[in-house]
Amino acid sequence: MAETIVMGKKMNFEAQDRRGTYTTKLDDAIKKFGTDDLLPLWVADMDLASPVCVQDAMKKRAQHPLYGYTVYPKRYYTAIRKWMEKRFDWKIKTNWVVPCYGVVPSMNFAIEAFTKKGDGILIQTPIYPPFASSVKHRKRKLLDNTLVYNNGKYEIDLEDFETKVKEAKLFLLCSPHNREF
Repeated sequence: MAETIVMGKKMNFEAQDRRGTYTTKLDDAIKKFGTDDLLPLWVADMDLASPVCVQDAMKKRAQHPLYGYTVYPKRYYTAIRKWMEKRFDWKIKTNWVVPCYGVVPSMNFAIEAFTKKGDGILIQTPIYPPFASSVKHRKRKLLDNTLVYNNGKYEIDLEDFETKVKEAKLFLLCSPHNREF
């Protein structure tokens, strides 16, 4: 077992077999990819067990018999504000935080809120595929500032970026592209 201590808690970093749990990357592999003879290394769909503290919190919440609409407690916003300040030295206000239930819906909301049909939206490939498809599905013009692979890491083609950003109404930045430059 690959256990380690993180912030005073035991964490298990051993991959779990997820076949038969309705996971797209494994249980739908033949339909999605034409084969199940693959090693899917997805970024957001991990094969590591959730930390025990998260499992315990979910079990505790699940014991309450009502699952109606809820509000976000003050501590939710406080945690986000503290994280942004500690991690990025960015002081944000509570009313700047808009909860959303996923990256792709959030991206589509931003596209709808800040652009209109035909507007240019800049992305940097290689990228998580829904960035490009969200732009196309919302009938916006896709502007691609392809990252340049150089000496083992990606770099921004700044000349191309400066040209394309002039036409863009929105720039969708994908992490980890905002790191290690």
